[in-house]
Amino acid sequence: MMTLDWRKSTATGDWAVYDKEALLPFEEDRGQKCVYLIWSESERQMVYVGSGDVDRLWDHLNPSDPAYDRIHAHKNLKATYALIDEEYMLGAENYLVQVYEPSAVKASPEESFVEVSLPENIGVSYHSDRAKETSNRVRATRSLLDCVKDEKGE
Repeated sequence: MMTLDWRKSTATGDWAVYDKEALLPFEEDRGQKCVYLIWSESERQMVYVGSGDVDRLWDHLNPSDPAYDRIHAHKNLKATYALIDEEYMLGAENYLVQVYEPSAVKASPEESFVEVSLPENIGVSYHSDRAKETSNRVRATRSLLDCVKDEKGE
């Protein structure tokens, strides 16, 4: 499992409220690759899981963003992100979508999964059984690939 450093607001020491002002402390990481989460604190539900540059957090605050209405249909939004190497980014996003089943994102048919640590104490339900199942599938696939590589002498 890859351990991620889920960012909190440096201003409050807590998860960031999802608005332009509360995201200001995160500007130092703009342009870096990440996976990010947006959830409704009052609904205790994951709303959106994404990946890309940290700038994507600001993109979803723009009413012209395709996901804007699906995200902002929820109240009391919070956000966090974790920096990640680009090669692991989509796999980590796929894993998080499987675990959290966000309301504003459909699960990707992508089979690439990178098991990552979840942020602690965000108050959102998740599917621990699905996390375990996905993790087992990732480990089985890696084991199979390792066997194939060994047979080829790689």
